[in-house]
Amino acid sequence: MDISVIICTYNRGNLLHSVLLDLTRQDAVSNISFEVIIVDNNSTDNTKQVCDEFVARCPITFRYIFEERQGKIFALNTGIKESKGRIIAFTDDDIILDSKWLLSIKQAFSVNPDCKAFGGRVLPLWPDTLPVWIAKEGTFRNTDGVIVEHDLGDIDKSYHQPGMYPAIGANMFFAREVFDKYGGFNERMNLKNNKKAMVEDTELCNRLLRNKEQMIYRPDSIVYHPVCDDRLTKSYFRKYSFRAGRLHNVMNDHQTRGQYVILNLRKNNRILCNVPLYLFRDIATKFFQYIVATCKKRPQEIILLEKSIIFNAGIVYELLKERWEQTPS
Repeated sequence: MDISVIICTYNRGNLLHSVLLDLTRQDAVSNISFEVIIVDNNSTDNTKQVCDEFVARCPITFRYIFEERQGKIFALNTGIKESKGRIIAFTDDDIILDSKWLLSIKQAFSVNPDCKAFGGRVLPLWPDTLPVWIAKEGTFRNTDGVIVEHDLGDIDKSYHQPGMYPAIGANMFFAREVFDKYGGFNERMNLKNNKKAMVEDTELCNRLLRNKEQMIYRPDSIVYHPVCDDRLTKSYFRKYSFRAGRLHNVMNDHQTRGQYVILNLRKNNRILCNVPLYLFRDIATKFFQYIVATCKKRPQEIILLEKSIIFNAGIVYELLKERWEQTPS
């Protein structure tokens, strides 16, 4: 089999139906053998009924799997274990797929036979009106990370190049041997009581890049991500930033601007309560800038600074928690 598509889902039956329908309308599928593995992570809505509809329509293509361990990372790894394709592709349950998506995945491996890992383009579909504090571009761009987007230009690029960001789970695909060699997604990245996975894709990409594996950005592999209203709230931006800080500490490194490890929390020997002092300095500096931006009434800059402060607060929280857990009672 050429491709196994893995979709993990939780209480998004109506959105999932649209993605599965897109997979029945792909171009040139007569030349591609593929399966769609839907991993239901304890949904309580109509997800099972939606899946049953597609399994009944095409049982050879669609497979439904239930994963009772709560957490997307568990669902992802279950999907990998159940897959049969020589290529394993990942997308989300709220995505709109380009009609040539499957074809583009197969072509990526044909054009780059020595490469085993790829990331595709993810384009956000914005609503007609946005809050005034949203900055999609410019000096105070504040949507990075919070809004699902991965657009690194119109030409193929190596993720080893400076200025590259890691591929994201909404559109990335790997040869099966990648998981045979390096294992699945890191289950330590699954925070307790957190149903939404974050940065598990970044951790996997970093693992490959640190081991000198080729990984290529393919702009012709396109999916679209509608930006829903609940992501365009200050509350969501803040919650996302805090969780991201916590998880980046668990991961202990991440790739940004061409470096595989820029956040090494043990690089500075000056530590207070298990927290490097530079983190406190950074929070204090950003807080001062936040006050200035508030006085000058710059809503986009305010949110950008809030994100940075809260991200660092998430790191500090995890470091303090780690120290507390290691302290003898």
